[in-house]
Amino acid sequence: MKEVIEKQEVIKEPEDNRKFKHWDQIIPKLNTIFVTANLGEGKTAFCFHLLDILKAKMPVYVLKHPDRKLIIERGYKNMYEIDEIEGLNNIALYVDEPQLIFPQEISKNKILLNKFFSLVRQKDIIFILSTSDTRYITQANDFYISTYIIKRIDYEMVKRGSKIKNIIREIAKLTPVGLMETLSKNEYLFYNKQFKRYNGRYTFKLPSYFDEKHSKPFR
Repeated sequence: MKEVIEKQEVIKEPEDNRKFKHWDQIIPKLNTIFVTANLGEGKTAFCFHLLDILKAKMPVYVLKHPDRKLIIERGYKNMYEIDEIEGLNNIALYVDEPQLIFPQEISKNKILLNKFFSLVRQKDIIFILSTSDTRYITQANDFYISTYIIKRIDYEMVKRGSKIKNIIREIAKLTPVGLMETLSKNEYLFYNKQFKRYNGRYTFKLPSYFDEKHSKPFR
């Protein structure tokens, strides 16, 4: 009897520890996806995982990636200047650390940033931006973010009253700090304003090809 119980415990999958199985349903409704995590917590790995899902449905562009050959090998397209989106529709665009890559007049000006978010929505572009700076998205441009992906971050260091902090508090079953401390590198919090029934904690499989040249392309 003891052996049977132990076997059941091994194969049982915790409610919160599961893969997200609804991308096909929500992709047509996605606009801007904000991905955030502490350094070294798998933020870039998750983004490549997501880009691989999107690649099967639309062209995927990566803005100003330092290793252009790597982007081509992955089946993506290089975008050299942000103005190129003027001639594109129905694509996915990934920008890592936008505060470093975007032209300063956009990144520092929330009005221009909102205009950019509005433009990608009009052109049916799925815009994925990832950064370790949780302050990059403010209340002024939260309206344009359809989906938040939150990996492990220091909850206490997140600005009080921010959307990120509120999401963590909402999803946590016990304490927000405890949730963040137990989140592993292959886990993330999913939050979507339209598909609230899917909001929660999920796992993802690290892409088999993912290595240091993918996670630290600037080295």
